[in-house]
Amino acid sequence: MKIYKLLIFIFCFSVYFVNGQVGISTTNPNAQLDVRSSNQAAPANTDGILIPKVDDFPASNPTVAQDGMMVYATGSGVPAKGFYYWDNTTTTWIPFATGGVDDGDWVVVGANIERQNGNVYIGDTQGTNNDLYISNRLIDWDNTSYFLDPAGESRINEIGFDVGSLTDVSVRFDQQDTGLYSPASDQLAFAVNGIQRFRISETGVISFGDATGGFINYNFPLTRGSMGQVLTLTDNVGNLGWIDATSLGSDDHDFYEEGTTTSPDDINDDQYTFGNVAIGKNTANWPLEVQSSIGGRGLSIQMDGTANTTTYGLLSEITNSSNATHVGLYGRILGNGDGAHRAIETSTSGGGSGAHYGLYSSLSGAGTGEQFGVRTIISNSGNNNHYGAYNELTGVGSGDHFGTYNRVVSLGSSEKYGTYNSIGGNGSSPHYGTVNFVQGTGSGNKYGTYNTIRNDQGGTHYGVYSAILKPGSYAGYFVGNVSIGTNAGNNYILPPSRGTLNQIMQTDGTGNVSWVDPSTLNIPHSIDDLLDGKSDNDGTQDGSSIFLGIDAGANDDSSDNQNIGIGFQAFTDNTSGQLNTAMGYQALSSNLTGDNSVAIGARALFNLVNGRENTAIGSAAMSSQLSGAYNVAVGYQVFNQGISLNQNVGLGYQSGYNNGGTGNIFIGYQSAYNETGNNKLYIENSNSSSPLIYGEFDNDLLRINGTLDINNNYQFPTTDGAANQILQTDGAGNVSWVNNNPISLIPLFSNGSYGMANTTGQDLANMDTALEPTIYNATGNIEVKLVVRYSVINGANNLQLRAHDGTTETFPIVNTDTWTFAGTQNGGVATSEWKTWNAGTNAHEIHLFGWSAFFSSMNIVSAYLLVRSQ
Repeated sequence: MKIYKLLIFIFCFSVYFVNGQVGISTTNPNAQLDVRSSNQAAPANTDGILIPKVDDFPASNPTVAQDGMMVYATGSGVPAKGFYYWDNTTTTWIPFATGGVDDGDWVVVGANIERQNGNVYIGDTQGTNNDLYISNRLIDWDNTSYFLDPAGESRINEIGFDVGSLTDVSVRFDQQDTGLYSPASDQLAFAVNGIQRFRISETGVISFGDATGGFINYNFPLTRGSMGQVLTLTDNVGNLGWIDATSLGSDDHDFYEEGTTTSPDDINDDQYTFGNVAIGKNTANWPLEVQSSIGGRGLSIQMDGTANTTTYGLLSEITNSSNATHVGLYGRILGNGDGAHRAIETSTSGGGSGAHYGLYSSLSGAGTGEQFGVRTIISNSGNNNHYGAYNELTGVGSGDHFGTYNRVVSLGSSEKYGTYNSIGGNGSSPHYGTVNFVQGTGSGNKYGTYNTIRNDQGGTHYGVYSAILKPGSYAGYFVGNVSIGTNAGNNYILPPSRGTLNQIMQTDGTGNVSWVDPSTLNIPHSIDDLLDGKSDNDGTQDGSSIFLGIDAGANDDSSDNQNIGIGFQAFTDNTSGQLNTAMGYQALSSNLTGDNSVAIGARALFNLVNGRENTAIGSAAMSSQLSGAYNVAVGYQVFNQGISLNQNVGLGYQSGYNNGGTGNIFIGYQSAYNETGNNKLYIENSNSSSPLIYGEFDNDLLRINGTLDINNNYQFPTTDGAANQILQTDGAGNVSWVNNNPISLIPLFSNGSYGMANTTGQDLANMDTALEPTIYNATGNIEVKLVVRYSVINGANNLQLRAHDGTTETFPIVNTDTWTFAGTQNGGVATSEWKTWNAGTNAHEIHLFGWSAFFSSMNIVSAYLLVRSQ
């Protein structure tokens, strides 16, 4: 009877569970679980729910899945007697206030009411730590480190204040604007009478100041400094720093001893300063300024002594690398007096034997810009003579005298000028870039202009270079004899007069050149006049054939053959061949009667006798060819060994080297080097017999010996697949052979409605078909998959595929395989995995086999069997 009641209870519980609510002792539950007493007004002693009893908590903690699970401790173990629930957030068992466990509120102890656990709130509902809160203010009574004691000492853990302001401080001393406040996050300040006097920043920097708004202060360093150091301002924004006291003097020093910060204490000390210095004025805009109105010398430098070293009265050195103008020394005279004005005057009067320079300019920098040893610009508009440079040498010394001597040794890549004259005046009188006037009665040679360029110097050398492009003008104009040569023993002198009409110049071999009549000279006038030249000589004199070179065209019949032969023995054997071109050593040398061929290169078509329409470009190209036509060979030794080639094309070094066939195309270095057949295509850069591209024109065959890539998007496999395989791409450019494995979709049940509620396995009515496995595979090795559409499903339902060949029953797909149940708009689809089935060669009848678990059901709409070869 108890078992029967239990089954009824389970059945009822299951029914209510399916419907969503469960009622016990009631048919109208008001919640997910509604348990009613037998009599609410007069309940029995068995009305109630017993929670699982435990003596101790489980050895292993529950998980989040049991969060909120409840048990009842009996009190026989470690936990106190009472109800507990599992709190997975804190991973602890939390007791209910019952069963002897104190609820943490208040208890009566003698004449006192005492708090056991928890917080006490008066006027608020926030706080922790078992404290007393009055209007959200904490009074901690169980902490010995901080407490309030009206009769004695009080200790406080922390006190919170608002940030306050200058005029309303947080901690005050009588006045509202005097005390502590926080001017910014993590900062503390002290105000006196509304003025900020002291601050500690968030980094610990201590500052003092005097400000009512912004904080003008000086800041103390965070470190302690070294022994004996003193504090001083390190910048102009108020930061103090530690420095050695010995570095401070009693005065403000403007000069220090060289390389130190020590004030000078000796008259011989080298000194420096970083400021500008002015003499004779009270402003200093430049490192050194001198101003004087008393005349004499503004700056006087006198160098004496006998030191054997280069001595500079004034050294101006500029290392600035900016793009602005750089001036080493600039003299500017602004006075209007009638005396001589000299921006710079030099006077050298020493008696030493060394070289004396009134002005010495040396340009040795590596800059690429224009460089001028001396550049003078005169813009004065006076009517007197103007001299850019005026040099007068009156000495009688025996040394060389130079009016101007320019030496340019700079390494820059720009142009360099020993002398550069630019005349831009608009006057109508002659303009001379350079005028040299030489006089004197001495017997020495005199040169108006003398130019020498050493022959070991780089670049092209021009003694004189003139660029005059105006029509009717002259790049050079000479009045007198003109001599040209490398030296006095190897020169020639041009005639001083212009000669007569049609005369030409002739030398006598000793340097004298004169005008003579051409008729007096043996000069060739046609190709036939040349020792190694020949043209046709059929009386027409039209020069239709041209031969240049020893024995070139030697046997030509001189008729109108229209051949060209250039080179030693080029076209030498030809008699009547026409429209041929041979260029190169022995090119087309053996041709007799062949027409329309081109041979360019040493021994190109060397042995061709009567072939026609051949083109050979390259040394020894088709050099063994005797006859044959319509060939093109480009490259060294192309078709080198062929004797009777026809209709071939060879391009590349030694391509088709040993071939003598017909209708071939060979492209690439040594392509088809050993190929001897006909109608072949080779594209390769080696002598391989398996070229990258191979073809047979007579069989319309094209072969790729490597990877075939289409538009840089996908590549074909380099090996053949197995029988019946097909090409398949992976969508990423890789194409491979795969089995041709089509899938058949066989209906088992279509567009119906079948309610499956049987609890034992059986064939489902009208869900069957027949299968011939050998259709997919000769051995009957196939793969199968079930797809079932349903409109309604409840609980656990099982589907299988049953097959029978008349002898043996098999289940290729069973309910324990991997199945996928996916919900759809009007129900769902159940799909099995692909299963391998070696079905053999016999035909099978196929059934959809299934059953439902207890209280489960499934309404089938359609079912299909998918079949493919393994």
